[in-house]
Amino acid sequence: EDTLRRGTGTCIHEISVFVALCRAAGIKARYKLYAPTLSNEWNDTFLVDPLLKKWYNSMGYFMLHGEGEVYVDGKWFVVDVGPTPERQAASSMPITKFGEDSIGVWLNSVPGSEMHLESFPYGMDFLLKLAYKIAPGTFDKINAGILEQIEAGKKIIEEAGGEEAYDEMIRRKAKKAPKVELERREELIFAD
Repeated sequence: EDTLRRGTGTCIHEISVFVALCRAAGIKARYKLYAPTLSNEWNDTFLVDPLLKKWYNSMGYFMLHGEGEVYVDGKWFVVDVGPTPERQAASSMPITKFGEDSIGVWLNSVPGSEMHLESFPYGMDFLLKLAYKIAPGTFDKINAGILEQIEAGKKIIEEAGGEEAYDEMIRRKAKKAPKVELERREELIFAD
């Protein structure tokens, strides 16, 4: 409810609204959650607080990110409703579109962390609220960084001649990040 009223929220809040609206329209939808590793362009926004920087440096990933997935014509399509075009432009990244995964564009996922779920895990909302109660200053710093990113991105998009012009220009320049896949090697044997 708050996300709809404000028009903002975390990726998890925005995905929940997206999934609910799709389902209300009769479209199958689900959550795709994973532990992300951030690109260097996003470190300045999310790692602005010493607590988060320590977390990221010790764990190697940034808590949790999610995308929505919709089932259309017998196939699941990913939709990342979290990053706005302005935020992506501020980071010199392409603007992700329907069916285009953010993994490999502006972040990567920790191998093996990807989950496809019909509902948001029970208790996660409580954990998000608890984290905010424990460290409100950390979240305030992230939010301030996101607002700065949005303002910078608006200027970049405007100077490029609009979203489509910006996206076309940046895709010509962008290098695709390699997708890393782990495979089981029979030669490796772990003894007890």
